[in-house]
Amino acid sequence: MSYRKPHEITRDYIRKLIEKELGLETIPEVRAGEGWADIEVCGMVLIECKSPGELRSKAKLEEAKKQLLEYLKHRGLPAGILTDHAGPGYPPGKIIRYIRRNMGYQEIVEKDGDELAIIETIRVYCELGMGKKELTPENVVRDFGIDWRNVNVYLKEVDSK
Repeated sequence: MSYRKPHEITRDYIRKLIEKELGLETIPEVRAGEGWADIEVCGMVLIECKSPGELRSKAKLEEAKKQLLEYLKHRGLPAGILTDHAGPGYPPGKIIRYIRRNMGYQEIVEKDGDELAIIETIRVYCELGMGKKELTPENVVRDFGIDWRNVNVYLKEVDSK
């Protein structure tokens, strides 16, 4: 019987969730600067997984946020997810999304255990990355949570990349 590191419990659960719900392959353990991010999906979303319950500690949460943001900068991806949610049998874990905006990343804290936030973030960004979805003012507001007043600025920023 092989031993799994505690964060691998979360990583394996999230990978299976993505494959089951979206039918997408995930890439485990991708190089990101000086470290290794846990999961990359569609070349658009980076996911950093922590041990179940680890993000309840304020110090560990802040350290993990900094780590994911560094990984996102190194990989140049538009979205990231930080989580310690390991599914049934564990308390609902934290889920924090990061969306690239205005030369930085906006943090969006989701309800603990809200797996739909993970699935929807990945679905939207993978559709964009695969050319199945075009950015319009309507879906930018709906899918990315951009305020209507900032839609045109966001679209210009994306077009310049």
